Amino acid sequence: MSERRIRVTGKGHISVKPDMTRIKITLSDVKPDYNKALTASADDTDKLKELLAKYDIAEDEIKTLSFNIDGEYDRSLSTLGKRKLTGYKYKHVLKIEFPSDNEKLADIIRTLSNKSSLNPEISFTFFVKDTATQINELIKRGVDDARTKAEVLANSSGVSLNEIESIEYSWGNISFEVNPVRHFFSDNSIFFSDDYDSFEDDGVDFSPFTRKKSVPDFVRALNIVPDNIEVTDDVTVIWSIL
Repeated sequence: MSERRIRVTGKGHISVKPDMTRIKITLSDVKPDYNKALTASADDTDKLKELLAKYDIAEDEIKTLSFNIDGEYDRSLSTLGKRKLTGYKYKHVLKIEFPSDNEKLADIIRTLSNKSSLNPEISFTFFVKDTATQINELIKRGVDDARTKAEVLANSSGVSLNEIESIEYSWGNISFEVNPVRHFFSDNSIFFSDDYDSFEDDGVDFSPFTRKKSVPDFVRALNIVPDNIEVTDDVTVIWSIL
């Protein structure tokens, strides 16, 4: 007779308060030739570093996520369907991270959106710094839940749990961040992501901001407190039974 087993999937759940803020800043512009685009990118990056230094953001804390210079083409000026080169566009995407501080976040956004010539595209997220500890706790709770369910099933069936034969866990990518704002644009407009409604508004009515609103209006209302990040994951445990 084959050995008897019981297979149970437990669910781990944790609720974590984000403790870090990440701002992503995209600098871009079009110049008539490649060298001018490269020079303009370097100059704008230096200006950005000067602005951020006022908020105790060191140069080595400003990280490049991507950088490229591509040709810009205008098909309307072409003949026989060929593209006409009109210039070169640089795009430099950078990020900064710091312990969550709404006042600092608002000041940086206000400076970049209203008090500089950079006209950057800006987005920000709130995230958890120590994800390893949270994942370990999530797995532990999943295993505990599986054992509780297995014991109920075993007792109800008149059998006893024996040794654990295997534990299955996917080790997939788990996100511990929330993104309330998709982008600020250089035309002083702002688009919210679908996550905006998961924030405590602290008395501020965010309903007018569901799609688009001016950056100055948003910055004045920027007293948001991110809700806890809710994370759930599965752990499957197989026991032999007696």
